[in-house]
Order: sequence, then structure tokens, then C-alpha cells
Amino acid sequence: MIAATASAAIGLIGTRRSVREGREVALRSDPAASFLLHIGDALLPKTVVENSLHHLRRIVGTDSPR
Repeated sequence: MIAATASAAIGLIGTRRSVREGREVALRSDPAASFLLHIGDALLPKTVVENSLHHLRRIVGTDSPR
């Protein structure tokens, strides 16, 4: 059981590293991919409440612009 857990952890570390390296290559080589990776969080759908709170914080001055 311990060996299986350890091998799964090692596999996940390797997968995470390869995903990170692939992202870095995309950022350096393709301007369109770089743009989309940088604005990915802004593209996620937000609820009405989250959107309203964001705009309220911007008006009050406690949140940075998107």
C-alpha cells in the first residue's frame, strides 16, 4: 500500500512537471497561446454575485482592475 502510494505520488510529480514545461514552451513560442494562458482566469464564468462584488470593490478602491 505504501509503495503504491509512493509510486502514484512520483507519477503525479512527473506529470505536473511536464504540464508546467509545456505551458512555458507555449508561452515562449506562440503569442496567441500566451495571450489565452494569461487571461484564462478572466475567461471563467462568474456568478452575478461575484461579478457585482468585484465591481463594488473596484468602485470602493479595494480591488485591482482586471
